[in-house]
Amino acid sequence: MGNIRSRDRITKPCDNCGDPVTRLKSADKPRFYCDHKCYSTSKRRAERTREIMAERHPDSTFSIPCIRCGEAVTRVKSRVFKTTYCSRTCQYAYQRELGKHFVNSSGYVVVGVPADYPGAKKNGNYGQILEHRKVMQDMIGRALTGAENVHHINGVKHDNRPENLELWSSSQPSGQRVQDKVQWAREMLALYGDLFPE
Repeated sequence: MGNIRSRDRITKPCDNCGDPVTRLKSADKPRFYCDHKCYSTSKRRAERTREIMAERHPDSTFSIPCIRCGEAVTRVKSRVFKTTYCSRTCQYAYQRELGKHFVNSSGYVVVGVPADYPGAKKNGNYGQILEHRKVMQDMIGRALTGAENVHHINGVKHDNRPENLELWSSSQPSGQRVQDKVQWAREMLALYGDLFPE
């Protein structure tokens, strides 16, 4: 069997990554992919999967608007969350925008703030901070220290009403000497005396 001549082949760009793909003319198809891995990550594969699922289970999917841009997003009912995005780009943009709220994977509410906001984690041109920490900082009028954390009284992580939050501290004396304890007590009074007057 002789070698296949070059004129019996055709070269087209991969529909997913754009790299040139050479195939036999007899294998010419409307869509070309480098390999199965490239096809499995393509938009066409995702579209075809949704089409098959819709045919097999017509009541298992429905459309829901993207929380940021409003574009309709098709989701399986079991994969619908409180915050639905049409793409990662929309998700990250929404989470960076000032004043936007979303619930993270741990169940806590995160809010967008200016990048220089005390205690905020910078994310692009904006910052992000856990809402319960922001509420507590607004209540006490200063940034929280590294030894302070905020406790939800009723145990509900997204209930960030001021009356549901308590300020906790893990600070303790550096030793058991009376001198150390007195110094620590003075520091605690200087930090919390105005919050809890006698």
